Amino acid sequence: VLQQQFKKGNITKIAIPGQTGVTFVDLKEIVFVEANSNYSTLILLDKRKIVISKTLKDIQNVLEQQQFLRIHRQYIINLNEVKHFNRNEGLLTMTTGDILPVSRLQKDRLIEQYGWL
Repeated sequence: VLQQQFKKGNITKIAIPGQTGVTFVDLKEIVFVEANSNYSTLILLDKRKIVISKTLKDIQNVLEQQQFLRIHRQYIINLNEVKHFNRNEGLLTMTTGDILPVSRLQKDRLIEQYGWL
C-alpha cells in the first residue's frame, strides 16, 4: 500500500492505518525510523512516536525512493534532518538531538548521498 502511494506521483505524505482510522504523516516530519522486531517506530520532529506494524525492510522499500537512507540494521534516517556526522565514531546527530550509529557498510553510502568532499 505504501509503495503504491509513491508510484502515483510526487506524494509528500504517507498513510498509516490504525485501529480508529488512517493517520497521514508528512514525510518532512519524519526524522528517523527505528526497528522494533516486527514493528517500526516513526520518530517525528515534535518528538512524537508512531508505532506501525511494518518491518524496517517494508519501510525501507518505500522511503528510500524519497529522501531517506537506511544507515544501520535498526535505523532509517531522513537525510534532511541530519545535523552532524562524526566519521571517527560513526555516529549521526539528528536535528532532534538523537544520536544514531551508522554501520560500517552504510558509511560510504551516507557519504555518497551528500556528495561530501
